[in-house]
Amino acid sequence: VAGDLLCLVAGALWGITTVVVKANRVLSHTASSKVLLMQLAGSAPNLLLAALFQTWRAALQQRLRGLLSVNAAGFVRYLYALPIGALLLFGSYRAAGIALPTPDLRFVLDCAVGGVLQIFGTSFLIMSFGFRNFAAGTAYSKTEAAQTAIVAWLVLGEALTPMQCVGIGVGVVGVLTLSLVGRGLQGGE
Repeated sequence: VAGDLLCLVAGALWGITTVVVKANRVLSHTASSKVLLMQLAGSAPNLLLAALFQTWRAALQQRLRGLLSVNAAGFVRYLYALPIGALLLFGSYRAAGIALPTPDLRFVLDCAVGGVLQIFGTSFLIMSFGFRNFAAGTAYSKTEAAQTAIVAWLVLGEALTPMQCVGIGVGVVGVLTLSLVGRGLQGGE
């Protein structure tokens, strides 16, 4: 959960930097490369800490896998995240001064399907720790962005540009390469 919160903080800092630069008369004329450096200076430390916490969480889940079943190890993850998620949800609406919306049936069903799929994904990740090493399981979990883009294209009809397809391919090849590290493979295998 700490890693997720740090990702949110990093995103907020990135957005706040953008707003401050656009609103400031002096900074609004700053070269885009300098603005990018300002954004990175604010968000990069949080992203690095987030990556540390995410990796730490996955390592703890791997250790739990040795003590508990796959489903029990996944349940622990969600049990600890539930109060923080609820606090963030209610806190953000309260801070904004608006009431929580009343969900309709479609929203509840979409949330239920998404939640069940997330649970399955977490269980498969924890299972992968038993079949391969920790690095390979974690590397495969990082294909989620590519999977999301492909599912959005197939299910939602999202358009993918050729450059986006190339980016998805490069990302998947990178993950596959990382998953093979340490297996003693030679070039051309």
